[in-house]
Amino acid sequence: MSLNPVFTESNTHRILQAAFRKHAHKIAVDAVYDVRRPSIDAFDEMNKFCRENHIRFETRVFNSETLVEDREYIEKLPAFQFYIFGDYEKTVYPTGAISVLKDMVLNLDKKPPQSVPWTFTIPKFTFFTRKRVAIVSASAPENTFE
Repeated sequence: MSLNPVFTESNTHRILQAAFRKHAHKIAVDAVYDVRRPSIDAFDEMNKFCRENHIRFETRVFNSETLVEDREYIEKLPAFQFYIFGDYEKTVYPTGAISVLKDMVLNLDKKPPQSVPWTFTIPKFTFFTRKRVAIVSASAPENTFE
């Protein structure tokens, strides 16, 4: 049994839009370019996508002297750097950057695995109760009447 592809695509788009509304404020995209060879037009598609989904988008010049992310993670320019909650997440290049961003948002939208509920067990104290037994001893004087 197969589903209607129009319905499947529409449902996927609806889920993705809901995820973007929910998580757009957590994501930032920095477009990094070389000052000697600026190719700002390579960022137009991502800029439009970010504007439509209310994601913060900024362009900046490659700066390997002050930014660790530029120095360690960028292999070629132009590049996009994704940040979640202000923390560096990933560097991608213009081909396929939008699909990577969509995957990141869907990963943010996944529910965490259900944890085992915490239960507090009260230790059971068992009080050893003695049976009341009549004490019979051999050394006890016998009742004798004289």
